[in-house]
This record gives sequence, structure tokens and C-alpha cells, in this order.
Amino acid sequence: MDDRQRPFIGATSRAPDGRRAIWTALWGCPAPPKVCIFAWKLASNALATWENKCKRNLEITNICPICGVEREDSFHALCRCPLATSLWRTMAEIWPLPELSTIDNTTSEWILHLLVGKTELERTRILMLLWRIWTV
Repeated sequence: MDDRQRPFIGATSRAPDGRRAIWTALWGCPAPPKVCIFAWKLASNALATWENKCKRNLEITNICPICGVEREDSFHALCRCPLATSLWRTMAEIWPLPELSTIDNTTSEWILHLLVGKTELERTRILMLLWRIWTV
């Protein structure tokens, strides 16, 4: 089994030096560097979502400007907003992707939990899709 087929396990396990192995898997992903930087910002809750802008007094509301239904945190912008779900479902017809209903918004690091147990190819596809949703 090569690295692209080997699942990564351990989003919460720490190496002896205190680093989580998932960060290494994220930065070692063969996606373009801008996608890896996006994923790092996503996992660090540093994307310019309306919720984060509102917290910094850059916007007066945290409601999603696209759908106007929910507060726009990273999970909403990438997994719940109608535009995001439409693109996700379209790409799921081509790539084997997790069902959106199985993705849990448990913490700000939901992306790390989503990537656990995925092969390098699966992680790359997920990150590429999330990056594309964000840029659209």
C-alpha cells in the first residue's frame, strides 16, 4: 500500500514533541501550497468568515451574505450554505467524498476530524474541494 492509499489516523494523538501528526499530514499533502495554507487557516479558525469579521468589528452582522439563514462560520460557509452543498454534491458524483450529513461541527477543528482516517488522495480531494468552495 503506497502513501496515497494509506489512511491517516490520529487527529488528536500527539507526538512526543507535542505536535499532532495530522498537521504533518496536512502540510505534507500534495495539494498546491495555497490550498495547504487555506487548510491551515481553516483548522486555526482564521478564515475571513463573517463571524470572524464581526468578532473583530469589521462587519455589523455575522449572518451569511449568500443565504441569509445562519451565522457564517467556516463550517457553514463550507458545508451548510446552499452554494457549498451544491458544489459538494456535484463533485461527489465524480469523486468519492464523505456525505455532508456525516460531517460534524464539533469544534473549530472540525476539518482535522474530517481528515482523520482518510488516505492522502482522499485528504487532497477534500481540501481541494473546500478551497474551491471558499474561492467561489
